[in-house]
Amino acid sequence: MVEELLALSDRPSQVSGMIALRGMLTAAHFTSSHDFSFAGHPIHYGWRPKTLADYQDWYGGALAIATRIALSNVPQREMARQMIAEHFRSLWRFGHVFDHLEKAVLAIGAQEHWPGGWLAVRETLAFDRERMEPGLVARLDSMKERLAPTGLGDRLRSYVLTETHKIARTAYRENGAQYEQAREAVVAEHRRLGREAGRSLESFDDHWPELFGPDARQAALFGEGLAETAVDVTKTWAGLLERYRATDHERRNPSLLGGFLRTAALKHKAKVDDLLDAAFHDPLLVPVFPYLQVSVGVDEDGTRRLIASVESGLAPSRMYWYLVLGRTTEAIPPAALSRIVLGIAGLPDGGQGVAVEIL
Repeated sequence: MVEELLALSDRPSQVSGMIALRGMLTAAHFTSSHDFSFAGHPIHYGWRPKTLADYQDWYGGALAIATRIALSNVPQREMARQMIAEHFRSLWRFGHVFDHLEKAVLAIGAQEHWPGGWLAVRETLAFDRERMEPGLVARLDSMKERLAPTGLGDRLRSYVLTETHKIARTAYRENGAQYEQAREAVVAEHRRLGREAGRSLESFDDHWPELFGPDARQAALFGEGLAETAVDVTKTWAGLLERYRATDHERRNPSLLGGFLRTAALKHKAKVDDLLDAAFHDPLLVPVFPYLQVSVGVDEDGTRRLIASVESGLAPSRMYWYLVLGRTTEAIPPAALSRIVLGIAGLPDGGQGVAVEIL
């Protein structure tokens, strides 16, 4: 049934097929403290595997479908990879499909670096090492080594394109450290990669579309590291804008630019002020200007720029939402804040909602 749904051309059928596939890969958390009985009516919970062959037929079949999709170029490819990574630990513990799972994970990892698979294997080792037979632990250790990031592109995908908490949660269980220590180590790696870029933007030219793309979840931290080693802030900023401009406008993510300005301002405040003044008049940056200003902080000059930005109406209302974060508005005089908030409330596409959030 799953394959039949996925073979159909209409989107609702394909979505239903992927939902069903996710359900087939579920191998844990089936039980409940309630029996769900109702009066005298018997409750039947449906079929469940009873023998090793049953487990391998069910989960092995589901993995075969998911792996085929994950190795293809169809739109559901990333979702299939996410499903396998999401269910890896429970399948390894309860699915009795060690060979199927190992083969699937290594096949995907051989096609290209797969941070989700690497983290799934590490998580299984971190949480369940003491409960597994030595042979299974050895197989996981081998998978972990083969899936680990090696080159620059792998490291970027494993850190800058992955949520910090996912890496830190696994790392602190592996090393027995405090979560905050593990998180700081991950943040340090983000900044370390940025410092490498700060020494030579050209060495990262194959990766800027990803670093300025929507999946660059930790790009701000990368930008902070980049600013630490930038010899000429103005020249580096111009190089970053050239690469930002080359990114598809529908995929642009300004987080890296904000992180760069935030750290650069600590040593070069006057230069960053000049860059922000220029950014306000740059058609490339006008739509994201509020985010750039809030990234640096809002002083007297920043307040002036934000007022001008609001009154120009050139930035979408959602960009002013960043004023909600980090007690940013506490530095803005009440009269100026009132002017900004009322201006935002008058913007189309949700301006009133953003204004209420700021208040």
